[in-house]
Amino acid sequence: MSKLKLRHLITTGAQEAEMIRALLEDNGIAVIEKHHEVGAYASIYMGFSAFNVELYTSIEDYKKAQELVSELEFVDNQMLNEETESYEQGKEASYYMKTAAKIIIVLFLLISLFIFFYF
Repeated sequence: MSKLKLRHLITTGAQEAEMIRALLEDNGIAVIEKHHEVGAYASIYMGFSAFNVELYTSIEDYKKAQELVSELEFVDNQMLNEETESYEQGKEASYYMKTAAKIIIVLFLLISLFIFFYF
């Protein structure tokens, strides 16, 4: 089973994300949405959300999707490029933070076991 590798495309408001998703899906590009905070629940319960939405697409479709999104009038091209770069940097930092948290948890458990058996 191969893993689907995604790449962050853009973070935008809910209404703009809906338009971008429709554009990309009309061009044969699959899109995955990630809502901030309780945005997904708010859109189901109230019909709209005031929270931002992150859009992801596969690595293979990323360039084509970026070209299509950059042609839209309401999307700032500089924001699209900066956001992609900052996401990649944040992804690296979050990986190291997760790894450090795992190490701390394992050390805590080992120390707890040591104290439990020897005291």
